[in-house]
Order: sequence, then structure tokens, then C-alpha cells
Amino acid sequence: SYLRDREQIVIVNGIRGGTFVINIGVGQGTVLGPTLFKIYIMDLHLHTKLFLVKFADDSTL
Repeated sequence: SYLRDREQIVIVNGIRGGTFVINIGVGQGTVLGPTLFKIYIMDLHLHTKLFLVKFADDSTL
């Protein structure tokens, strides 16, 4: 599925780490990513007593 069994690799200073599977969250750089993120955080304020400021810095012109 789109949101399950995605693989991720970390590279630091040219050294490649092991591959691990990601089963939560929304992939960065995807077409659906911004929309799915908005749906996920839309009612976040209803589940906490904290003051929340929502900000996203992932836009494409």
C-alpha cells in the first residue's frame, strides 16, 4: 500500500546505514503528502489542552 512497507536508508558522510521499514507517517516529496498531512493535523487541537500553532514548510511553485 501507499502508506506501508516503505524503506528508508540513512547516509552520513557517505557511509550508508542499513535499510529499515517505515509503516507510519507520510512520505516526503510525494504528491499526496501535503494533503494527507493536512487531514492528519486538521483536528489535532481537539485532542489536547495545549495552545497549538500549525505550520508547514513544504510547498512547491
